[in-house]
Amino acid sequence: MEQFKLQLGVHESEIVGRKGLSGGLLLWKEGWSVSVNSFSTAYIDVFATNPNGFSFRFIGFYGHSEPSQRHHSWELLCRLSHRNSRPWICMGDFNEVMHEWEKSGGRDRSRMAMDAFKDVVNNVALCEVPTKADFLVLGREGIDFILKNFGPHFYIRLNYVDNDWTAIL
Repeated sequence: MEQFKLQLGVHESEIVGRKGLSGGLLLWKEGWSVSVNSFSTAYIDVFATNPNGFSFRFIGFYGHSEPSQRHHSWELLCRLSHRNSRPWICMGDFNEVMHEWEKSGGRDRSRMAMDAFKDVVNNVALCEVPTKADFLVLGREGIDFILKNFGPHFYIRLNYVDNDWTAIL
């Protein structure tokens, strides 16, 4: 892990241990202050302060891989959204799309499943921030692909809008 952190130029990390194929990793550079609020195999919830002193909440999120269980992920996201009123960013693999054109290959998504995801995004007052890539498919390329082509779904909750958001976006 230390060699990996050096290659990326990061100085700190938080690891959520593996449970089956689940687990998590959060990395940040020197000068940032990060404190972990809570975590599970489905999320990491932290308060972060950048070197300029701007504080916000960050949630790294993983949606359940089984479509029939995804409603549990949406319930969790709703609970997490109510734990604090700070501005927050939620980023991760939700294992769902809002629009059919966001995916490539595999089975078609059901309209009901996509609508349920849209509903939770609206209910917790998140809005999608466009990324450079249309979608991210990890495939066999592994972590190198993520680092070179970072583009997962990225959502931000806008409790208020001012110039501080420019520092994050």
